[in-house]
Amino acid sequence: MRKRIDERSALENFAESRLPPFTQTEIDNLKGSADFLGLNHYFTGLGSNFEFPISDPPTYFKDHGVQILPLLNWKPNPDTVPWGFYKMLKWVAKEYNNPLVYVTETGYGDSGQEGLLDTDRLVFLQEFLKALLQAVKEGCNIQKYTIWSLMDNWEWLRGYTIKFGLYKVDFSSPNRTRTPKASAHYYKYAIKTGTVPNWTDFLLNN
Repeated sequence: MRKRIDERSALENFAESRLPPFTQTEIDNLKGSADFLGLNHYFTGLGSNFEFPISDPPTYFKDHGVQILPLLNWKPNPDTVPWGFYKMLKWVAKEYNNPLVYVTETGYGDSGQEGLLDTDRLVFLQEFLKALLQAVKEGCNIQKYTIWSLMDNWEWLRGYTIKFGLYKVDFSSPNRTRTPKASAHYYKYAIKTGTVPNWTDFLLNN
């Protein structure tokens, strides 16, 4: 990253790199200063080398030098790939000497058309919790997991058109009435029992 941004900054005619260097004092102060690694996971894609042309404005994505395409064969959503989540957790453990990890945000967004029977989110929860448990059993130091999100809410890029919540929020009601979806009951059961049940069996028995 240091080398790429330094080189691209020079080609973009900046007087100095767009990525300021740390001083040795800052480096020394940062070492060992983290209490935990807060980790968000949103999607897994296929990456390949891709050199973006030098053009205005410079962007975070152009600096990557990588083109990322979705995994179209994963259902229900090509962005939410459980083995990608697992591989990321394992990579962090290997690369950073197995730090204490809190998974601070990961979840599934849909249009809300499924209503309270949000089967795609049930699939997501089942598969991602299985991937999480596998990583933990293999030694990854993961102590907390936070679902995104408890309730339908406003999303930065897509507003209220996409629903992430375990609880449906009636935005036409002045009380913003909240009703648990099937995924809320499933997640509650998983937390209470420490197990990841098959979602279809769970629905039949609960």
